[in-house]
Amino acid sequence: MKMKRSSLRNLTVFTGIACLLYVGIVFMVWTKWAAPSHLESQRNPAEPLRLSENEYKNQVRTLPDSRPNDCKLRTQPTQWFKVSIVIFITNEEVAQIESTLLSVLANTPSNILHQILLVSHRTSVTTDKYLDKAAADHKSVQVVQLKQDGELTFKSKIVATLTVVTGDMIVFMEADMECNRMWIEPIVSHLADHPQTVVIPVLDNIDKLSGKYIGTVKPVKTGFSWDLQFMHYEPTFTELAHAESEADPLQTPVLTGNVFATTKENIVSWKPVPFEGSLELSFYLWLCGHEIILLPCSRVGKYSAYSVSSLPVQQHVNKVADKWLGQYKKYFYAATDYNNPSTSYTDVSMEINDLKQIKKCHDFDWYMNTVVLDLFKPVGDLAAFGTLKSQPSSMCFHVEVNQNLEGLRGQCSPARETGIFQLDADGLLRIHDRCVTGETHGYVTMNDCNPDDKAQTWTITSKKQIMLKSGQYCLMHNTDPDRERKDRQVLMAQVCRDDESFQQFVFSNFFDLKKLKSSR
Repeated sequence: MKMKRSSLRNLTVFTGIACLLYVGIVFMVWTKWAAPSHLESQRNPAEPLRLSENEYKNQVRTLPDSRPNDCKLRTQPTQWFKVSIVIFITNEEVAQIESTLLSVLANTPSNILHQILLVSHRTSVTTDKYLDKAAADHKSVQVVQLKQDGELTFKSKIVATLTVVTGDMIVFMEADMECNRMWIEPIVSHLADHPQTVVIPVLDNIDKLSGKYIGTVKPVKTGFSWDLQFMHYEPTFTELAHAESEADPLQTPVLTGNVFATTKENIVSWKPVPFEGSLELSFYLWLCGHEIILLPCSRVGKYSAYSVSSLPVQQHVNKVADKWLGQYKKYFYAATDYNNPSTSYTDVSMEINDLKQIKKCHDFDWYMNTVVLDLFKPVGDLAAFGTLKSQPSSMCFHVEVNQNLEGLRGQCSPARETGIFQLDADGLLRIHDRCVTGETHGYVTMNDCNPDDKAQTWTITSKKQIMLKSGQYCLMHNTDPDRERKDRQVLMAQVCRDDESFQQFVFSNFFDLKKLKSSR
C-alpha cells in the first residue's frame, strides 16, 4: 500500500513537471511568433537610447551588403553637410516604424545626421505614444503632427515640413524601410556636386511575410504607362554598356516618392509649382532644368518594394496630362476613359505655361526623346503598344535571333527592345520594321511588314485574343512541341477558342483608335 502511494505521489510530481514544461514551451513558441523576429525589439523599453552610432548598430539586424563591388572602392565625401531625414508615418505598424528609425540611426554617421523628423498624420493612439517616446529617447528625433483634415497630397506633406527642416540636405522616406550600410554617403556626395538634382537610392526588397532582405542585382528604374501610372523596368542594355562601372549613377524618368533626397534650396524653389503627385513633380523636374538620378551605391530596403501594390496610384491624371504632356496627351486620353481635355483646367494650364516660360522649360517631346527614349514612345495611330504578356502565365514575349517569338518568365521589361510591340491602325503587329506573321497551326515568326499579307493583319477581340483579321486563328502561348527544345515557350497560330486562357494577352497600353484619330 505504501508503494502504491509512493508511486502515485511520484506520478503526480512527474505530471506537474510535465505541465510546467508544456506551458513553458507554449509561451516560448507564442513569443517567437507574436512578431517577426527581424522586428523584435532587443532592448529594455525602460532604458534610454541616447547612444553612439556603434551602439545603435547593436539594436538592428545585420543586412547583406547589396551594393555593387565597385561601390566599396569609391572615395567618401570630403565635405560634410547637415542632413535632415523626414519619415512620413501613416498606418505602419509600430515595429516597422521602430525598425526604420533604428536603421537610420545605426547607419547614418553622426557628423552627417542633423535631425530626424517623424511626421505623422491621423495616426493611432498606440503609434502616437511610441513617437513621443522615440523623441524622448533619441536626441536627434522630433515629432511633427500634421493637423490638416482629409488626405494629404504628396506636395502638402513636403511643404508642411519645410518650416521645421533645418538641414542643408533632406531625405524623405516612408516608414516601412530599412537603411543599409553606407546608404547616405553616396547621397551626400552626389548632392554636394549637383545640388539641383533629386537622387534616389536603389530599393532592395524586404519580403512581407518572412522579413528576408533581398538585394536587387540590377537597379530598377521607374517609368509610366500611358494611363499615367507607374511601372518598373531595368536599365536598357545600351545604358549598361555605356556605363564605366555598375556603380555609376543612372538617370530615371520618374520618382515614385517612396524615398528620395535633394537640397533644401532646391525644394524651396518648387513651392510655386502647382504639382500634386510625384509623377507630376518628375515631369516638372526634368522639363525645367533638374535631373532625377538613381544611385546604385545607396541601398534602402522596402517591404514588397516592386509589387504593384507598393506603387502609389496617381490621382487627377487628366489634369497632369493637360498641363504637361503637350502633343502626347492624345495617347493618355486614348488609353483611359477620360474625355478630351477639360476646359476646367484652362487657368491651371495657363499658369503652367507662364512657369515654363519663366524657367525656360523644355517641351514634352524633348523629355520623350532625351530621357524616356524609344521604350515608352508610341508613334502614329495605335491600337496597342508595349510589352506583350500572356495573361495566365504572366510571361512576356520577345524576338529571338531566328525571328521566332519566345516567352521569358519575369522579363516583362520595356528595357528589352526586342519585346516592345505596337499594333497599328492597319492591324500590323510590329517591332520596328518587322511584323508578326502567323502561319496556320504553326510557329509565329517575324518578317518584313506587308499590310496586304493576310497572315500579318491582326485585331484584338473582346476576349483579349489577338486574332488574324481573316478569322479563325489566334495567337496562343504554347510549350514548344519540339521536345528537343527543352520546354521552350513560344507563340503559335491556333484555332480561336473563347475558353482557352492561353489565347489571352495583355499589352502595356491599349488605345482607343477612334479617340486617337479624332485628336488629329
